[in-house]
Amino acid sequence: MLAPDAVPPPAYGGPEPSRIIDPGEFLAMSERAARHATVPADASGPRRDDARTAASDALAAAEEVLKFVPPDASAVPASAFTSETGRARYAAEPAAFTRERLQERIEACRQALLALTA
Repeated sequence: MLAPDAVPPPAYGGPEPSRIIDPGEFLAMSERAARHATVPADASGPRRDDARTAASDALAAAEEVLKFVPPDASAVPASAFTSETGRARYAAEPAAFTRERLQERIEACRQALLALTA
């Protein structure tokens, strides 16, 4: 596993969970951005730059979701989902919001970003 400081630290906020955007919305943001973070090996410089930005955004959004997991819990609590979009995302796949799955997503995002910065 990479050290957290091995990649420039993209971020949306401070150490506390957002009070504006809920974890389901952040996960959706991460998933959308990750879809744009893949490029062919022969991609042009501007396309690689766009993919790097998308990978950075995907990582930052995934890290935001993890902030909603209480220190003594293994998953984001259902009460954290405050938007219709977030509640629907949670209802569709609650396992996506476990600490373990979120940490796996964060690591995958870090690896994608590192591959694009090499």
